[in-house]
Amino acid sequence: MGQTLTDSKMRDGLLQRGKTWSYVVRELDSRTGKTKPRWVGGFATRAAARKARDQARHAINRGTDVAPQSLTVGEFPDRWIDAHSVSLKPSTAQSWEVVPDLVELEVAVPRLTLILR
Repeated sequence: MGQTLTDSKMRDGLLQRGKTWSYVVRELDSRTGKTKPRWVGGFATRAAARKARDQARHAINRGTDVAPQSLTVGEFPDRWIDAHSVSLKPSTAQSWEVVPDLVELEVAVPRLTLILR
């Protein structure tokens, strides 16, 4: 069989697609516990893609990376409370439970990842 595009041109997680460069990083899927690839593209130069890839890898290793998802602003407080309530004092967790009620939801709820970028 012939070589695929990634077999022939990808090096160090960087790949040129047409006139732009892309990178791939592996991130942990919290639902399955397995890693999966995340592609990011549109960089004008290889150096720009490499710099962005290194920043993404660093953020993933530190645990500060925010992977794109369909999370809305209204859903974020509920997820945050669920994830952090174990490590919070009971009074703090209880006071944070009112936050979702404070978030006003309109007809069009923006995605949180669009706000964070």
